[in-house]
Amino acid sequence: GTAGKFIRSMPSAVVLTMDDGYVDNLTHLAPLLEQLGVRATVYVETRALSERRLNWTHSLFLLLDHLGHEAFVARYCALANDADGVAKLQAVLQQQGGSTYHIKRVLKYEVQRLDRERVLEALMQAERLDGRALCDTLYMTWDQARELHRRGHEIGAHTESHAILSRCSADEQRQ
Repeated sequence: GTAGKFIRSMPSAVVLTMDDGYVDNLTHLAPLLEQLGVRATVYVETRALSERRLNWTHSLFLLLDHLGHEAFVARYCALANDADGVAKLQAVLQQQGGSTYHIKRVLKYEVQRLDRERVLEALMQAERLDGRALCDTLYMTWDQARELHRRGHEIGAHTESHAILSRCSADEQRQ
């Protein structure tokens, strides 16, 4: 279809890249690209493949769907140790209506990363939400990543857990 015409018209030097290592990169994308004679680089989050743990954004979205935005912010703030981050999260709820985008932005850039991860994990456990089951649905396994590589696609690293490296210590960046 249209995608095929677009891809066939691209210069041969174009490199397609995909983030995170989702299973649909193998089940849906790879067959389409292979039919068109195109290869991709798939950047995987290694923790999702190795430990079957969601990154924080998927936990956030699952919790927002489960609790609703106001309840999520209230529960998050009750557990967080980051007073500055709590104030910013409460402000976004009051001033901007607490949209998913604004809550995610505050949690991504304005709160302490380790506190965010601790609180989200505690909320997932308290609500008995099965992050591993969602991870198993969303992400490839290492065997599937090896299959993708065997089929001619490149596998690259997209951090361990989708962290913003500039917000990590030098030791965390090396890890």
